[in-house]
Amino acid sequence: MEKETDDLKKELLIIRLAKMKAPTLPKASTDKIKRLQSDIRQLQQSDDHQYTAAAAATRHSAL
Repeated sequence: MEKETDDLKKELLIIRLAKMKAPTLPKASTDKIKRLQSDIRQLQQSDDHQYTAAAAATRHSAL
């Protein structure tokens, strides 16, 4: 009898866990994350442009 009630409790817990949704981040946090991701992308693009400019300059310089 006890095993059957334990099994039922487990099944109910599994059903409850399956219905749970992931918690959502507060709006301020998501805005901050998006802003930081945007800043990172801009810095990466800036670094890429500086690298290509430096590489082009060294190619044109005399050896």
